Amino acid sequence: MQSDVGAQARELPLFPLNVVLFPNQSLPLHIFEPRYRVMIQRCMDNKEPFGVVLALDESHIADIGTATMITQMERMEDGRMDINTLGTERFRVQNWNVGADGYLIGTVVDYPFAEPEPADATLVRRVT
Repeated sequence: MQSDVGAQARELPLFPLNVVLFPNQSLPLHIFEPRYRVMIQRCMDNKEPFGVVLALDESHIADIGTATMITQMERMEDGRMDINTLGTERFRVQNWNVGADGYLIGTVVDYPFAEPEPADATLVRRVT
């Protein structure tokens, strides 16, 4: 397990979904809830990412997620949006809050993938 000690914390709006998003993966989304319309518009206006976290249900939300940037947006007349996103980097949520507009905001730190350790040559010979 990696430590968050010394990692730079930042606030990130969070979008709980029942999918896992990985860095460099694209994810199309249909935004219809008013609170997430506000969140997405703020991210677009400020050219800032939001975080996607796995939500099995409202009481089981993962504390590891992926920041994502909006790469394309199409707004419908009724305010709904179709967006395309691209995952950038993983993060770990340290604290959760609900913002004034009703969407989750997390205090997050980067959580990069650990570099794999080289295989022990003796063990590789034994296994093969």
